[in-house]
Amino acid sequence: MKKIILIALIFIALKARAQDVIIKNDKLEIKCKVQEITDNIIKYKKWENMDGPLYSITKSDVFLIIYQNGQREVIQGQPTPIILQNNQSNFSNTTVLNKNETRDFQKEKVQYKPLRILYGIESAGSSIDMEDEIRLIKNSLNFGLNTYFYFGLGDATANLYTAYLSPYLPINRLAGNYNKQNQGLFINAKVGFSAFTVSYAGNSSSVTGLYLGVGFDYYFTPGFGLTLSGYKFDQSDFTPQVGVGIKF
Repeated sequence: MKKIILIALIFIALKARAQDVIIKNDKLEIKCKVQEITDNIIKYKKWENMDGPLYSITKSDVFLIIYQNGQREVIQGQPTPIILQNNQSNFSNTTVLNKNETRDFQKEKVQYKPLRILYGIESAGSSIDMEDEIRLIKNSLNFGLNTYFYFGLGDATANLYTAYLSPYLPINRLAGNYNKQNQGLFINAKVGFSAFTVSYAGNSSSVTGLYLGVGFDYYFTPGFGLTLSGYKFDQSDFTPQVGVGIKF
C-alpha cells in the first residue's frame, strides 16, 4: 500500500512539473502548455483543459515564462516592435513603437496655444498685432492677450490692448486624425474687451469697447504656421490681418 501511495505521489509531482507557467507583468500566473511563440504573440493551452481552445497573449503583457523543464525565459524588455493603433477605423493613427512604449494620441491635449504676429490692413494706414494665448479648456478654449500698434498717415498713432476668450476647432482632431492633431487647420473666434488709445496732432483720447474676431490658422508643423484673421472693435470697420503663428 505504501508503495502505491509513493508511486502516486511521484506521478502527481512529475505531472505538476510538466506544465509551463506564464507570469504576466501584473504578477498573475497562467498555468498552461506553451504551443507557439511568434514575434509578438505567445500561444498556449490552459493546463486544466488541454483539449480546449488555443489562447494567445501579447508578449508586451508577459514578464517571464517558466517551462516544464525548469528553464526560464524573460520576455519583458526585448526590443521587439509592435504596432499600436489608436483608432481602429483610421490607419493613419497607427504608429510603430517598441513594445515598452505606449502612446494614445486621442487622450493627449491639443497643443494649440499660439503666439501670433499679425499685419493689419487699415483704411488709412497699417497695424502690427501680437497675440499670445494660453489654454483654458483642453481642445476647445483659450484665453488670449492682444497688443495692437497702429501707424496712420502723418503723426497719427494708436494702441489697442485686448483680453479675449478664443473658442476654436482643431480640424484634424475632429476628423479623427489624432496623431496630427497639432498640425493642419484651426478655426478660431475671439470675444473680448479692449482699451483703445489714439494720438494725433499732440492730442490723445481713449475709449473702451467690445472686441470681436475670427481667424484661420494653418500649422505646417506643430510649431509654425500661417494665420489669416480679422477683427472688429466697437464701431470700427472690420480689419483683415495676415501673419505667422508660432507655438512654444
